[in-house]
Amino acid sequence: MNVITTTQGLIEFCTAISNDAFITVDTEFLRETTYWPKLCLVQVAGEDHAAVIDPLAAGIDMSPFWAVMDNRDILKVFHAARQDLEIFYQESGRLPTPLFDTQIAGMVLGLGEQISYGDLIHHYTGTRLDKSERFTDWSRRPLSPAQLTYALADVVPLRVAYGKIMGDLAARKRTVWALEEHAPLLKLALYAQDPHDAWQRVKLKPHRLKEWGVLVELSRWREAEAQRLNVPRGRILKDDMLQEVVLRAPTTREMLFNTRGLNRGIEPYVEAILEAINTGITRTAESLPPLKPHRPFPPKLNVVVDMLKLLLRAVAEAHDVAPKVLATNDDLQALAQYHEKAEIDALNGWRKTLFGTYALQLVKGELQFGLNEKSQLKMLNTTTGEVVVV
Repeated sequence: MNVITTTQGLIEFCTAISNDAFITVDTEFLRETTYWPKLCLVQVAGEDHAAVIDPLAAGIDMSPFWAVMDNRDILKVFHAARQDLEIFYQESGRLPTPLFDTQIAGMVLGLGEQISYGDLIHHYTGTRLDKSERFTDWSRRPLSPAQLTYALADVVPLRVAYGKIMGDLAARKRTVWALEEHAPLLKLALYAQDPHDAWQRVKLKPHRLKEWGVLVELSRWREAEAQRLNVPRGRILKDDMLQEVVLRAPTTREMLFNTRGLNRGIEPYVEAILEAINTGITRTAESLPPLKPHRPFPPKLNVVVDMLKLLLRAVAEAHDVAPKVLATNDDLQALAQYHEKAEIDALNGWRKTLFGTYALQLVKGELQFGLNEKSQLKMLNTTTGEVVVV
């Protein structure tokens, strides 16, 4: 088993895979007690070589590996790449390019919205992976043979699965779909962790300007403090407590500690919290990020949403795609309210081809749908007379 713990060993391995068309990549990391994930292992498999790279080994220089990640002639294949990409971005300041995510491919192939790695490998190779080391402490050294075997199993079988996935995509003419779905994964804003954008990760829709200002300022402060101390943001102030503080906007120490559920664990941060609140209260609408107005969904449109749900389910079954992959319930409500002005994924790319176009026709009263004698979905455009059988 190739375990790389020296810079020279890493150089030799990276040279050996430098002419491969693709490599499979995975990581092991810890982040339960830190803000930034701690990279503990990198697993890589090329066409003829596979290795476990130990970034915690004394004196190892990871530069040769980052050069491979930058090599545009080598496709980097991941499964559920989001967290791996976050780590690579924090470690190197760049995202691997080009890349391919087999979980995304599985989604467009009808294998579920988020198929697990184990289920994907079993589907394409028939192998059941040993997951006994799933919750191991990857920062401890030395690593056992069982840990190393487990780690390599996250990349070696993926070589075979990737080839079969590409064959399935081509056979079903969905390669372009999969490539389109990778675009959101490559947005640097996902990984930059700018404290000024932290409000976007809080599930709260403020209805008043004061709440909006406090949410932006308090979220920014919490994110910056968590980064500075390298602790999870919940260690500074939990989400539910942050939301409660935003809604109450206490401006004094006494008012702050009268907030329901707030405990004395925030004592070191009291002055900073009050400063963020008071700054937020003074923010003007022009100085804040745009806030979309909250518009309650009209109950009279529920029947339209019900019709869209029927259409969605029929289309999803006809194309062997999970309904939520095509559109969520929020998407359907947006379609019912705003038609083509709805800002949703269902009106773009392959989703629009499969579902969005027909959904727009339905909400405009231009579509009738049902089943033909073979139980296939049959759609009639009442304006053009066009009949589509899916």
